[in-house]
Amino acid sequence: MDINEASSSSTPKEDSERTSGFYQRNPLEIGASLRNLVNRGVVLTVEQGNKRTATRLLDVDFARNALIFEEINSVSQNSAVLSSHKLFFHALLGGVRVEFATGRARQIIFQSNPTFEVDFPPSVLCVQRREYFRVHTPVVEPYLCNGTLPDGELFSYEVHDLSLSGVALRTHHKRVAFIAVGSTWYDVTLQLGPLQKVFLNLTVASYRQSRAANGEPQYIVGLKFAPLPDVARNSLQRLIVELEMKRRSMVCHTQ
Repeated sequence: MDINEASSSSTPKEDSERTSGFYQRNPLEIGASLRNLVNRGVVLTVEQGNKRTATRLLDVDFARNALIFEEINSVSQNSAVLSSHKLFFHALLGGVRVEFATGRARQIIFQSNPTFEVDFPPSVLCVQRREYFRVHTPVVEPYLCNGTLPDGELFSYEVHDLSLSGVALRTHHKRVAFIAVGSTWYDVTLQLGPLQKVFLNLTVASYRQSRAANGEPQYIVGLKFAPLPDVARNSLQRLIVELEMKRRSMVCHTQ
């Protein structure tokens, strides 16, 4: 496979001001993330020393904690892969960049074809571009945002979608139509499932009216984090990536 087929939008060392990520270290979690790459047929870039080429994961062997990937259509590149003591892989899965490093590759036969095999990486880094990536949150048992409006009124709105820059809330209460853009909601709580809470301040950025699935009018208010604490950022980063990977896994299984 030619290297031009692989993702080249960025290098493994992303600008920390533009991206954020977290490490997966549990073997089951690592295997599930890499299985998504197999199911989607995602092209990976593999780097060995100062050389790089493209490949695809063919299988994730949970019993042996091993990954199987394609040989490259070049004798010299295959030799470079086999002689390298460390291999670096990276790929894009939707808005998520997946990066990992492995030890030395072994040449094996898989489904009657010559392929490469490596042991599971000790960790997988999932990197998200902050300014572009937003996920919809569960509709069944929705996440909630609770707090006090600037006029002192208590509120509890459902979370419509989520990113590292802000959150969109949905409600049937027309009250939000009269909240001024630019106003700040202090000491707000995001209830992200039964066990996770994030405490922060929000600034109103936008407002729009829409309709719910049952046809009833609903109101969507967009809010920016002002600012987002580091602890909260790490929690949200992990949740956002997990939601997106779960969504893509479900889409893959329905195809």
